[in-house]
Amino acid sequence: MSSNQYVVGSKPVEKRPRNIKNINSVATCEKHRQSVIKDLSKKINKIQSAQLPDYQVRDLNDAINQLMREKHAWEIQIRDLGGINYIYSKAKLFADDGEKIGEIDDYRYYGRARELPGVKELFEADMTFVPERLRKQEMQQRQLDAWYYGYTPLEEEASLQDYEKTISDQRMERLSQERTHSLENWKPIVIEHIPAREEVERILLERRKNALLHRLV
Repeated sequence: MSSNQYVVGSKPVEKRPRNIKNINSVATCEKHRQSVIKDLSKKINKIQSAQLPDYQVRDLNDAINQLMREKHAWEIQIRDLGGINYIYSKAKLFADDGEKIGEIDDYRYYGRARELPGVKELFEADMTFVPERLRKQEMQQRQLDAWYYGYTPLEEEASLQDYEKTISDQRMERLSQERTHSLENWKPIVIEHIPAREEVERILLERRKNALLHRLV
């Protein structure tokens, strides 16, 4: 059975359309997105099984990546039709289940696919690889106090404002001194003669004539 069809028992219920851009109903797009999510959930659970042979794990992992791309396409269409913007949602389904090798390729490895021969070695060789779930755990465990967000106690806020004013005054004084120093060394340009328009036109005409004669010689 293709990943583009889901069933109840053995009876096909519906086949998802391939040309997603042709679907102009948010409700229809939402229905098909939910269908993709059901397929994804089943396959991600199945790929955890230790009894699966390697070739089935590879096929399952390819199918999961294909379904993830299809889910993303439905979410783009839902957004473009004015529906929910799942793409920028903080809680993204299955975002932490797959892991990438490096930062360029979007292909992810799920469940036992990370332990396949050749794949496991790539993960171990990628020294910069950090699973997304570990990044989130690190951010959650990081202890950031109120100072990090710009909140300070009232008794300390006045001291901080005084310090900022002192720094600002010093900067303004330095700029003022630099400006004064620049004015002292400034020498006005004396223009003894400003030619009239007719004189400028005559000079330009003479230059064009001389240039033309120079080319003809």
